Amino acid sequence: MAAKLTAAQKRERKETSTKRLKELLKPGQTIYYIRRVLTRHGRRNLSLLVIDDNDLNDISARVSDVIEMRWDDNHGGIWTQGTAQDLAYHLSMALFGGNVGQFKVRQL
Repeated sequence: MAAKLTAAQKRERKETSTKRLKELLKPGQTIYYIRRVLTRHGRRNLSLLVIDDNDLNDISARVSDVIEMRWDDNHGGIWTQGTAQDLAYHLSMALFGGNVGQFKVRQL
């Protein structure tokens, strides 16, 4: 089990993740997702990925830090009641403040 983070550590991780995602993500870019788990209650565990310089980068942990949604070490994704499009919406709002629809979302 991971150690609990202090409020200062969480804030630092969020700032670092926000900076890195702003470097990686550009408006109109495609975010790919993998659905790791779908529970009978409709909760999903999703991994988010982007292609950068012909490399596939998993941005799930950083997105989890930025939009403050629960990260799951066991499955390597973000737990959400919504869809990947919902996560992209929250990410767009957090990074670019109001420019909704910044990203295309596709399943791998």
